[in-house]
Order: sequence, then C-alpha cells, then structure tokens
Amino acid sequence: MKAHKLNNNHGERIAVLETNMSNVIVGLNDIKHEIRLMNERMDKRFDLVEKRFDSIEKRFDKIETRMWQLFIASISACSTLFYLMAHANKWIGS
Repeated sequence: MKAHKLNNNHGERIAVLETNMSNVIVGLNDIKHEIRLMNERMDKRFDLVEKRFDSIEKRFDKIETRMWQLFIASISACSTLFYLMAHANKWIGS
C-alpha cells in the first residue's frame, strides 16, 4: 500500500511540474512575441531616423557647396580689389 501511495504522490508531482512547464512555455512564447513586435517597431523607428539623417546630410551638402561658392567669390573679389589698389598706387604697371 505504501508503494502505491508513493507512486501516486510522484504522479501528482509530475503533473504539477508538467503544468508549471506548460505555463513557463506559454510565458516564454508571449515574451518572444513581444520581442518580435518591439524589434519591428524599433526597425521602423530607425528607418525614420535614417531618413531624417539623409535629409540633414543633403542640407549640409548644399550648405557646403554654397560656402565653397562664396569662398571662391570672396577670393576673386579680394584679388580684384588688390589688383585695383596695386594699380592705383602704381605698384604695378600696365
């Protein structure tokens, strides 16, 4: 009779462990699903951030181009001014 009681007790314990394991598995599946959703949201967010950086980079490229144009124009204007000053003061002849 004791052997039968012991086996029954083990059977109950195994049933409890199986129930606990199935609950853990369900919980893990829920966590995996939430992580997948979070990854998708983060990917979309990073895509938006990347697009914004691309637009900012384009604006910086335009600014850089404009700055070079202004720099070249300034050098040309200064060169012309120096030529006129040198010519007016007769530092150079022509």
